[in-house]
Amino acid sequence: MSDFIVYRVKGNSMWPFLRDKDTVLVRPSRLKEISLGQIILAKKDNLFLCHRLFRKRKEFFQTKADSLFGLDCVLEEKYLLGKVVAIERKGRLIKVDKRVDLYWGFFILCFTLLISPLFPFVRKIRRILRYVVGREAKPGTFWGSRN
Repeated sequence: MSDFIVYRVKGNSMWPFLRDKDTVLVRPSRLKEISLGQIILAKKDNLFLCHRLFRKRKEFFQTKADSLFGLDCVLEEKYLLGKVVAIERKGRLIKVDKRVDLYWGFFILCFTLLISPLFPFVRKIRRILRYVVGREAKPGTFWGSRN
């Protein structure tokens, strides 16, 4: 297990595939060993990035978050730490290094490119639903009347 990197995910940019506070197991890898659509971990200037591999060219690569519209900046291979091979969520280990996971990752990458313009709208609806289901409307708030 000492050959792996363990990283705790922060944020929801990869939601729903990766969630805030998930733990990922990362196998150190070279860029040529990683396929498009696989989730990678990179580090530059003390900033970690755990996103899907979108593009690779010799010693450069670019990633994309599942739930964000744009692409990340292009990075050199020296910033690549490796590829995610498993996710630990709520005590359960989910392996993501099988052949079917390669196809699934590529499908998710293509799908998110098509629907990512809708994500801000979906997030707003999700927030409203959480508010409606989770709390009673208070007077003077978005759902409450001012009477």
